[in-house]
Amino acid sequence: MKPVFLEADTLPGMQARLQALREETRPLWGRRSPVEMVAHLRRNIEVALGEIAVEDRSTLLSRTFTRWYLFNSGVPWAKGKIHAPKVMSPPPEGSFETEREQLGATMTRFVRTLEREPKRRAVHPYFGPVELAYWSRMLGMHIDYHLLQFGV
Repeated sequence: MKPVFLEADTLPGMQARLQALREETRPLWGRRSPVEMVAHLRRNIEVALGEIAVEDRSTLLSRTFTRWYLFNSGVPWAKGKIHAPKVMSPPPEGSFETEREQLGATMTRFVRTLEREPKRRAVHPYFGPVELAYWSRMLGMHIDYHLLQFGV
């Protein structure tokens, strides 16, 4: 998968794609509905910002090779084969419109925080402590993957 970053330059395009997503859109792969996917992405950004604490279950292998393979090797991600831990996939708290609006705001909050504190760290459950500058890459690719999953 090609690198995509969640940062000031890419934020408007990602938010435009998010606005193109419709509640009734069927995924091209996987089982999540649009509202579940949006809640999942929002939670991942909240974890990156340190707003939601998660247990560090990383290993030397997941912190090094697995992270590099997923985010730097360029190999396409398997479609519908990787499942996030429950903490990263909460049930939606509101309607599709509300969740989509909250995701957009959370994306903006992440980019503002990234600009101020790129070296700030937050724990990812599989990859351990990660700087926001690298979370930007992980989140950008993750958001892109799920938007493509719904054809936007």
